[in-house]
Amino acid sequence: MTLLACTWPDQLERIRRLEAAIEIARSVSYKVDPASAGDWLESRLARPVAGVATVVFHSVVWPYLAESERARVTGIIEDAGRAVTPGAPLAWLRMEPRVEPGKNEPEVRLRIYPGFDERVIATTTFHSPAVRWMMAR
Repeated sequence: MTLLACTWPDQLERIRRLEAAIEIARSVSYKVDPASAGDWLESRLARPVAGVATVVFHSVVWPYLAESERARVTGIIEDAGRAVTPGAPLAWLRMEPRVEPGKNEPEVRLRIYPGFDERVIATTTFHSPAVRWMMAR
């Protein structure tokens, strides 16, 4: 109810998507770990897991973290990326506001360790599902 109460009442499609997501969440077992982003990632990325591709994903988290925590999270992911192997890769996928002044539109960025340099793979908006995929380079 709290999530629905925070959704703009004229955004009927968003409300429908949220209601569908709530129904899915009710049927899936989950656990919430009370930890800072850095503490949580540090424990999860301590060592690569052979035969497993690990994905770190976040969406509109950066504006809510202190600069020091953003730097810590970035460092933890980059350190983990240096420790991976082709048999245990790490992907960092995120949708965050652009870093360019005056550009508020979010970007979807992807980096895969080892060997796939970070790139913008899409742009989008904060309040709609519209995604503009970038052409492959």
